[in-house]
Amino acid sequence: MHTLARYARIYRALVRNCLAREMAFRGHFLVTALTESLWLLFLVFFFKILYLRTSHIAGWNENEMLFLLGTHYLATQVFEMVFFTNCVELSDLIRTGNLDFVLLKPINAQFLLSARKISFSNVVNVPVAAAMLLYAGGRLGLRPAALDLLAYACLVLCGVFILYAILFALALSAFWLIRNQSLFELWFPVVNFAQYPMEIYPAGLRLFLLFVIPVVAVANVPARVFLKSLDLSHALYGIGWAVLALFAGHVLFQFALRRYRSASS
Repeated sequence: MHTLARYARIYRALVRNCLAREMAFRGHFLVTALTESLWLLFLVFFFKILYLRTSHIAGWNENEMLFLLGTHYLATQVFEMVFFTNCVELSDLIRTGNLDFVLLKPINAQFLLSARKISFSNVVNVPVAAAMLLYAGGRLGLRPAALDLLAYACLVLCGVFILYAILFALALSAFWLIRNQSLFELWFPVVNFAQYPMEIYPAGLRLFLLFVIPVVAVANVPARVFLKSLDLSHALYGIGWAVLALFAGHVLFQFALRRYRSASS
C-alpha cells in the first residue's frame, strides 16, 4: 500500500506539471482539440453517406456503427492522452542516450517512461466520444444495467492497455533499429482497423487482427458486449489480451534493457 500511495503522489505531480505546461500554450491546446473533433465529424459524415444506400453493414445498423465508432474514439483518446506521447518519445531517449537519466532515478523505469507526460489536449475529446455514445445509445433505446456499464468500462480500459502495449513494443524496437520512424508510420493505419466491424474483413485478415495484432479488441469487443449481450467469451478475450499484452511488453522491456548500451558506454 505504501508503494502504491508513493506512485500515486508521483503521478499527481506529473499531472500537475503537464497541465501547467499545456496551459502555457493554450493555442496549441485548442488547435489540437479542434483537429481531433473535426476528424471524428468527418468520419461520422462518411458513415452517414454509406447508410444512405444501405441499412446494415456486416450486420451493424447505422446507430450500432456510431456506437462502435464512439467506443473506438473513446479508447484511442484516453490512450493518446495518457500513453501516446511517452511511447513516441521513448525512441528519442534511446537514440540520444537520455534514457540513462530515467534509469538512474529511484523509480520503476517503465512506469516513468510510460506516464511522465499527459496530453491534456485530448481530454476535451473524451466528452465528445461520450456524447456520441449517448446519442447512439439513445436512438437504439439502450437501458443498460450497472453490470453492463461496468463491463463496458472495463473492456474499454483493456482496449487502452492493448494499444499501449502494442505501441510500447514498437518504441522498444529503437534498442535495435536506432531509427524506427518507419514503424511508427504503420501505427495509425493499423489502429484504424479497430474502428470497423470485424465481420467486414476477410477470414485471414480477421484472424491476424484477432490473434496477432489484436486491435479489433479495442472497440469491437466492448461495443459488441454492450450492444449484443454480455458474452463471457468476448469479455475474457478482451481482458486476456490486455493482460497478455502488458506482460509481454514488460518482458520485452526487461530483455531490451539487458542489451542497452548507455550513452557513457
